[in-house]
Amino acid sequence: MVRGDIEAALWQGIRGDATAEPIEVRFATKPVEIDDTGDQVRVLLEAAGARYRANFDLVVGADGLRSGVRRLVFGPHENYMTDWNAMMCAFQLREQVPSFAGSDSIISARAGRAVWVFGFADRPPTALLTYRTGDTEGRRRGSGIERLRTVFSGMDDPAVRHVLDALEQTPDFLFDSVHQVKMPRWSKGRVVLIGDAAWCPNLYSGMGAGPARRGPRSHPGARRCSAVAGPGRLDPRLPCRRQAGTPCYRTYVLCVG
Repeated sequence: MVRGDIEAALWQGIRGDATAEPIEVRFATKPVEIDDTGDQVRVLLEAAGARYRANFDLVVGADGLRSGVRRLVFGPHENYMTDWNAMMCAFQLREQVPSFAGSDSIISARAGRAVWVFGFADRPPTALLTYRTGDTEGRRRGSGIERLRTVFSGMDDPAVRHVLDALEQTPDFLFDSVHQVKMPRWSKGRVVLIGDAAWCPNLYSGMGAGPARRGPRSHPGARRCSAVAGPGRLDPRLPCRRQAGTPCYRTYVLCVG
């Protein structure tokens, strides 16, 4: 599933049929402090250089691999992220590699490096470049495009040339190291993690969208007045602040990276 389809579905869900209470969305806003007092969560938010505090009944961290919510509440990234000693770059091509059909998928691989082109019938293809390295942190600094040009310079392949040339022109691409997220628990008090922030399998699994979609539906901490103390273990002590028969949480903050 393409990420854009998930985003479109989320926006459709937020808009709904215009009969429910509107859901507020704040762009370019991030949490810088999270304080769980027991009966609410006090969050210091930052937007456009300004900071302000707000109170919430439940904080849901759905902010990806390098989750700011996870770092603020559970501890440093290195405690939960397993380094796979690899880098990746992904972006959408404007057009397919010449001489290939639009829905064709292409793989060009050498030892320690590879380029994929994923073809679709109803949209432009997506490109993925990946390579192994012993210095993922160092590789994240500087120009990602220049590093990729250097790494793939010896692969004289039409698909690789097309992808690298397209990378120079694309307005948006992801260049990052590859990690797996492992956590003994996905919630603490009134703070819950979902998606890659909680259980990222890693890029090569191809299972980012599936667990992210299914996880919140089966995550007890996000569904009801409980917190997940670990897989299969519930803490029913989280108090409900509403009358019986109504949702337990009045206000949500969904932190999406």
